[in-house]
Amino acid sequence: MGKLIKGKISEDAICFCDDDNDIEMALACKYAFLPSLTSESIKETVSKHASKLFVATTFDSKAELGTTAATETILKAALEMCGSGVIQIK
Repeated sequence: MGKLIKGKISEDAICFCDDDNDIEMALACKYAFLPSLTSESIKETVSKHASKLFVATTFDSKAELGTTAATETILKAALEMCGSGVIQIK
């Protein structure tokens, strides 16, 4: 059985997000990954917090924003940045 360890969201959590309703969650996490820039406020937030908010084109300039390929790009980036360990809970 997997062991869950209590930690701080700002040190341990990542998220995938895509819109204004996700900004608070994204800023609370260690890293946030976005497949696209959906609004001016998202663009501004990413610009202000570039060390923790990453858009697909950060990793692949050819990733067309908002596509399945962009989502795959951020999934791969998250695994590379944060490790690929998987916790299985049975």
